Amino acid sequence: HHTSPPQIPEEFAEFCAAMIRRYAPAVGDNMATTQRVSAAW
Repeated sequence: HHTSPPQIPEEFAEFCAAMIRRYAPAVGDNMATTQRVSAAW
């Protein structure tokens, strides 16, 4: 399988931004201060 680089970087950037908004929407402000705990300990 081969994927070519985007021909128009700006269109690819907008596509990426749209997919991030769709599949990884921003969380509430309270999540920004939540401490993450590592499972590696």
